[in-house]
Amino acid sequence: MKTDPAVGAAWCAVAGTDPASLDRDAVARFLRSIASVRAVCDAAEILAVRRTRELATAGAAESAENLLASETGRSSKDAREAAAREEACAAMPELEASLAAGTMSAGHVDAAALAHSKLPDDVADEFAAHADSLAARSRQLGVDAFERECRDLARHLTAVRDANAEVDELERQKAASSVKRWVDKLTGMHKTLISLDPVRDAKMWKVLNNQVKRENQKRTCAVEAPLPFAALQAQAVVNAVTETANANAASPAATSGPVAGGRATPEPCPGCASGAAAIRLPEISILCGLNTLVSGIRAIGEVCESDDGVAIPPDTVRRLACDAKIIPVLLGTDGEVLDQGRKARTATPAQRNALAAMHRGCAYPSCTVGFSDSRIHHIRWWWEHYGRTDIDNLLPLCEQHHHLVHEGGWGLTLDAARTAIWTRPDGSIHYRGTTINRGP
Repeated sequence: MKTDPAVGAAWCAVAGTDPASLDRDAVARFLRSIASVRAVCDAAEILAVRRTRELATAGAAESAENLLASETGRSSKDAREAAAREEACAAMPELEASLAAGTMSAGHVDAAALAHSKLPDDVADEFAAHADSLAARSRQLGVDAFERECRDLARHLTAVRDANAEVDELERQKAASSVKRWVDKLTGMHKTLISLDPVRDAKMWKVLNNQVKRENQKRTCAVEAPLPFAALQAQAVVNAVTETANANAASPAATSGPVAGGRATPEPCPGCASGAAAIRLPEISILCGLNTLVSGIRAIGEVCESDDGVAIPPDTVRRLACDAKIIPVLLGTDGEVLDQGRKARTATPAQRNALAAMHRGCAYPSCTVGFSDSRIHHIRWWWEHYGRTDIDNLLPLCEQHHHLVHEGGWGLTLDAARTAIWTRPDGSIHYRGTTINRGP
């Protein structure tokens, strides 16, 4: 196969460089060279898989999956994925060409292959017709974001052909939902695996995330040592279930007011969120474009998903909207929120909704932690910089990257267009770019 000059330079860079003496930027260039070389090797492997299939058809070789597993030392699963990559490239040669040129990774090809493989033949052909634009997008997006775009394109094309397809998929997911429980014989830990459709999962985690906040606040009010976040989540799950069961079983007299012996139930701590149980929180927060809500068909690039970025069928959203509180958020052409909430010490519910409309989760580049598991961070800190609690001063950050800014010595700025600059402790720029990761 013919090698691009840029790839040839990458080969030389990989073979002739000792990374032990490199600074950070030189390491980054070295890694990019490795990625180009790896892409070319993956493209060559596709040709080998294709030839092996020809030989297998003629009875002169075993299956491509078996030959890959035996000769490359990879697992059966990896061998199957590599073989599926060849099938996708046969249907979308533009992806294979980008891979061979070193401008697209195998991870991007696999993301497109996964979306393509689940489509019926007629819709798969339409998906393949977008291969040129997918190849171009792969040069601009990481694998996670590209995988989401491939799924969105597949959903859109499917919905155009069959408006009920996403609803049917949701019903299949509901039917396949399950709860499994077992004991790990090695550790003695009791484990529960819950498999849910995206709508009921979003409802459950809305309750659990609220419970985590309550548990954390109760420990703060009681001046108890903080728990690791995973342990706090586990406690929240147990308490959410047991407190609901106890509340349903208890009589009104047993839960409030005077009791036997003349003692009254202690008043909840004024600052503790557990005292606000009477406030009805929404079961689920969904972001949906007006066009999608009206037409029932998700347009390419238009969101229809939970605040954590889980896709929800438009028809399901339209049904839920019949009884829902709808909060309009005005977005600009780049997805920035133009209508922002009021000033407060912490982000208001309206501001959190506005932030969720722009950010699926943590704003650190390539972080995959969802919005509901992120904290709302003041770019100009509230205490030290007298930062305002305005949208243009707020970003969602997960625990790890929130600590990176507060205790790790990293710098973070945000301009009016929501372009962030992340600065390493040594003052060098780690990342400059938009923080908005939902389509406008």
